[in-house]
Amino acid sequence: MAMPDKWLVLGGWCLTPNILKSVFGETSVYIDINELVPEVVCHASIAENWQDIFVARLFPLCACDIQGIAGWSTGAIIASTLARKLNQKKMVLLSATASFCRRDGFKFGQRQQTVHAMREGLQVSSNTVLEDFIRRCEIPQDANVMFTKNTEVLDAGLCFLEQCNVIDDIKKNDVPTMVFHGNRDVIVPVNAGKYTSDLLKARFFELPGGHAFFMQHCAAIASMLSSF
Repeated sequence: MAMPDKWLVLGGWCLTPNILKSVFGETSVYIDINELVPEVVCHASIAENWQDIFVARLFPLCACDIQGIAGWSTGAIIASTLARKLNQKKMVLLSATASFCRRDGFKFGQRQQTVHAMREGLQVSSNTVLEDFIRRCEIPQDANVMFTKNTEVLDAGLCFLEQCNVIDDIKKNDVPTMVFHGNRDVIVPVNAGKYTSDLLKARFFELPGGHAFFMQHCAAIASMLSSF
């Protein structure tokens, strides 16, 4: 029996990447981007060389048995622009977008005011912001999910999302890619996923569900990945 693929998996904002194990399996390498993003954000601004900083941290983890890179949400943004730099053979993105916020030429993201309001809310009650985010992700109440409550770390992640724009970068992508997206996603609209998939020349799959749609379709997605 063939061994399952081993992926380098980048998680999303606030939640630990364990939430993705049902899709990518126990043997994959899981990266908590909440621990990495503060390294590229200083005084509420992203470092110009943020991609190089991530590459330096992730390249040592790209062992010869890693078959590809995967990412969800914020992790998908990062993965989409690092796959070539990390010499990955294939890429899988969940809830992907080339820009979390709307900007000139890109109308599918969140308003920057929304992200700014979340940042302000963290200073008042981080629990309220996190609970609202998890609810909007459509994560079941009885799901065993873990997340960080470090306000500085969470704020750095939102700064990154507010400013990050990889539209031009991913146009250069030549890594075979599959993109999966929930049709009810209110965090990253499905049209953002379709737009990003088109830029990447990827195979696009729209499934029922919200931002954490994969929790209800883990077996189906894992099956599709096995033939990728």
